[in-house]
Amino acid sequence: MLRGYEYFPGVGYYKFHSEGTHSFWDAKSICENEGGYLAIPNSQKEMNVYNQIYRRFSHVYNYAYLGFHDVHEEGRFVTIFGLLFIQWGDQLGTNAKTANKRSIGLQGCSK
Repeated sequence: MLRGYEYFPGVGYYKFHSEGTHSFWDAKSICENEGGYLAIPNSQKEMNVYNQIYRRFSHVYNYAYLGFHDVHEEGRFVTIFGLLFIQWGDQLGTNAKTANKRSIGLQGCSK
């Protein structure tokens, strides 16, 4: 078992950093330093896992950092690997657009 990571059958290993960070880029770096990467939701099943993990900390934090952003062009989301992220675009809506403007966050790393 990977230290601090939790296994979800059929989905993979995930670790939620509850100590918080002040930027998306810090969160990305923390995951990479562990040999992982910020989680990227590729299916509803994965999104359900993220929600399950996040609910444990939602009373403390407003949102979690995931592996996509719209830093280069507002509303055009790309993954941390540079791929266009459109699968959840309509469902992200306003929450995703405002999330990247906040200063507190968590990171969920996956391996």
